[in-house]
Amino acid sequence: MTAHQAATSDLLTVVGRSDRSTSVTEFVLEREDQRRLPDWAPGAHIDVILPSGTIRQYSLCGDRWAPHQYRIAVQREQNGAGGSRELHDEIKLGDTVSFGGPRNNFRFAPAQNYRFIAGGIGITAVLPMIEQANRLNLDWKLLYLDRSAERMAYRELKEQYPDQVTR
Repeated sequence: MTAHQAATSDLLTVVGRSDRSTSVTEFVLEREDQRRLPDWAPGAHIDVILPSGTIRQYSLCGDRWAPHQYRIAVQREQNGAGGSRELHDEIKLGDTVSFGGPRNNFRFAPAQNYRFIAGGIGITAVLPMIEQANRLNLDWKLLYLDRSAERMAYRELKEQYPDQVTR
């Protein structure tokens, strides 16, 4: 994304923020005027343009059928380039960020059944795929791994889908 694109992108307001694990925070983003957001498909991500000008890509992990809301989950990277720290430390409810997209370089391909493997924050791209497989009544399994259960942002998936999720 160029500086010009960032300057002309839409604004999103943080309307929800919750800690999902010891290192992951989930952000719910909406347009202040409640206009519909661009449609997206499982595997899509948006560019988030932070107040500092930092641009980072985050997978959309919410309900793709909620036309006025995007949901992202961000893992805090203490030794990263700063985007996750800025989101975790400085972005509060009511703050705004710009966005670009959505774009999809990780498309959910048609199949009769699915075997997903997700490690850590990589679960965010897979969540909408699981939802789509459920909606289509397709067989799926998930192997969900992380360094510890405390770091797993969506560890409740095991309880929600006991026969389909292995941790």
